[in-house]
Amino acid sequence: MHSIQGKIYRQLNDVPEQFLVAFTSHANLSEKIRIREGKILFWEEHYFHLIAAMRIHRMEIPMEFTMESMQDQLLQLCNANVGDRLFSGVITIRVAKSKVPSSVRPTSETFFWLSIDALSPDFSLEKSSLPIDLYKDHYCLSGLYQNMTSLQTNWSSMAWVYAHENGFSDLVVLNENKHIQGSLMGHLFIVNGTKISTPSVNDGAIKSVYRKKMIDCIEVATDFTIEEVSLTPFVLQRADELFVLENAVALHQITAYRKKQYTQTTTQALFSTFQSSLAN
Repeated sequence: MHSIQGKIYRQLNDVPEQFLVAFTSHANLSEKIRIREGKILFWEEHYFHLIAAMRIHRMEIPMEFTMESMQDQLLQLCNANVGDRLFSGVITIRVAKSKVPSSVRPTSETFFWLSIDALSPDFSLEKSSLPIDLYKDHYCLSGLYQNMTSLQTNWSSMAWVYAHENGFSDLVVLNENKHIQGSLMGHLFIVNGTKISTPSVNDGAIKSVYRKKMIDCIEVATDFTIEEVSLTPFVLQRADELFVLENAVALHQITAYRKKQYTQTTTQALFSTFQSSLAN
């Protein structure tokens, strides 16, 4: 089920062509928002995060795109999907320009597409028996535009094919300086004893509300310290544990990188702490 420009469509066949063209042909942004039993988690932070990304991309921000009106649209979509407001899952807001910018028309109307996925009320803890590896066919660029979630990531589609063909559950992504940017699934965290490291936004790490929530969770935990730094692939061989935070969805325990095997004790403990912090 989808909501586009405030109107609900139950099937993609019902969506007008102009919207389909805009979201499949033009560069666009996305924001994943978790709903727990009808309550939007961290809505204010998600809203301002999306507004900031739109400004950077020089998208027009309609007057009606207020925090209150968009919140109403999110809840209306939940109600239309399950028949009541006690929905749990993830709603993805996609934002696109209606037309490709040109010298004649540098700006255009902005379209908003909301899609809904029913999930459990809380994050899940996932564990794959498959190892991970580096993806070196293509490098992502560090910098401001890499820090935002965009749906136009053709290289990631190729990377997932590479992972599937070679039997990997995920791939570690590098920037042009061969520093770790993250993984295909999300935000990468590297555990060494009581120290936890995660790639810096200066190296292209994608900013998100839940990345910040995880960093905040680790900072207040008395047993661990967290650092956002430049990381080379060599740290993967020396790490005790690796885990990946899939934005608004799950925490993934990484079992192996090449011949290196990882434990999951710290990851499981942090997952419980993280879940508790989201409930407050």
